[in-house]
Amino acid sequence: KVYYRNVKGYGINRNFNLMQCKNCELIFSHPTLSTKQTTAYYDSQEVAFSGKGGKDFAADYLENRNKYWERLKFKNKLDEILLFNPDTKSILDIGCGAGLFLDYCRSRGLTTYGLEISNYGYEFASRKLKLKVFKTGLDNLAPNQIPALDAITMYDVLEHTANPSDNLKIVSGLLKKGGILVVTLPNIDSFISKLTSKYWNKLIPPNHTFFFNKKTLFELVKSTGFQVKQVSTMNGDSKELLSEILASLWRIPAKASSSIEHAYFLKDAPFQEHRSLWSVLVKGSRQVFSMLGFLGLIINPMIAMFNAGEGLHLVAIKSSKIETVAKALS
Repeated sequence: KVYYRNVKGYGINRNFNLMQCKNCELIFSHPTLSTKQTTAYYDSQEVAFSGKGGKDFAADYLENRNKYWERLKFKNKLDEILLFNPDTKSILDIGCGAGLFLDYCRSRGLTTYGLEISNYGYEFASRKLKLKVFKTGLDNLAPNQIPALDAITMYDVLEHTANPSDNLKIVSGLLKKGGILVVTLPNIDSFISKLTSKYWNKLIPPNHTFFFNKKTLFELVKSTGFQVKQVSTMNGDSKELLSEILASLWRIPAKASSSIEHAYFLKDAPFQEHRSLWSVLVKGSRQVFSMLGFLGLIINPMIAMFNAGEGLHLVAIKSSKIETVAKALS
């Protein structure tokens, strides 16, 4: 059935419908792009990491690795993996971007691999950081290209895929028995999603193609050969929460104006990359709004109480073949 009609595409001049399966309740965008169209789409997007883009980002990161690692809480991410699998020696980061998390894991002695389809991310990770990264998605990964792994991470990746079920089956095949899978992605049952409906900041087809809540994510991962250890909702800090609310609200005028749409597209880029008054207004208003942190301090605990955080976080362990069959039959 139709969930939302005419959701404005992100970085593309077309609208999409959001559909919901009547059986499993999973929500997805329609129509979908071909693999060739998807690759061209991501290569055309402007890239920024942690508020910096292009050469500015590259130079800053290479000089300040520890600063980035601390700000992005990479220690917490790796500690979580080691908590569930203390013997982790190898890791694959799918959609690794510029390879920053892999760079951190390598510094802690892990054997690292990455997949990245965007040209900028792949070039930086493979050439600047000398990481073993393949410019491909899971569906085009050659057999035996990567050995059996202890851990696989999919941070904000699964919602981009053309077939999340097939992708998770491939992931299961790459993991050793007892290997760890970590997934994060947007929560369509979040407070901000309900507040802003079809203008939610994370409804950005064809960038995002699938939209999960706790139930649909749990059921999908369980059905593809994993034992789900935990699935929870999460929010950023109070400033980030208010900034995300305003970003969603900006999508309403962006639907009617190409100038505002372009400004919205640049909302995460550095100020020096903004070329219009609208761009400055979009970015500036988000920063001003984020200063009202005391409002977030009131809202955030209530959101957590009702499991309505902006993101979903799942940790699962690869089941044995016997466990997988038993779960499928049940």
